[in-house]
Amino acid sequence: MRFDYLIENQVKWSNQKLNCLYPVQNQSKFVMDYLNSLTISTPGNTPAFRNPNQPTKEVFFSNPQNRLTLERIFLEKGIELLGKVKSLSPDPRKRPLGDTVKSHRTFGTGTLFFTWRNVSNTCPLVFWWDVSGHDWIPLFCVKNRGQSQ
Repeated sequence: MRFDYLIENQVKWSNQKLNCLYPVQNQSKFVMDYLNSLTISTPGNTPAFRNPNQPTKEVFFSNPQNRLTLERIFLEKGIELLGKVKSLSPDPRKRPLGDTVKSHRTFGTGTLFFTWRNVSNTCPLVFWWDVSGHDWIPLFCVKNRGQSQ
């Protein structure tokens, strides 16, 4: 297999770098209420949280505390943005840390990979969520995301 950069985001696999946002279980009531509110008809077995000892060696963030801080900020702001959706049937794949499979009771994929041309909808909402009336300006203005909400 040839690649320039390998994204390691499999919390179930050992010795992953976890170069994505994948929060630990110690979260605020606000965050836990959101997770418990997810209606999943056939739940998958993907865990919502990573073990606090993962990654075994922090190389993606400058230190483990900075990882925890950024995960918390992006998670809480993403939940706040989703709370502004005025739809009777919001897209169940939209999660605070990015789109995911609707059967997963998780916060999203937490992808932190994007290019100058595009940002994936699997990245946290704070990067790309742009819906009129939300009073939020994302870092990347993408014209084909969020409008259905």
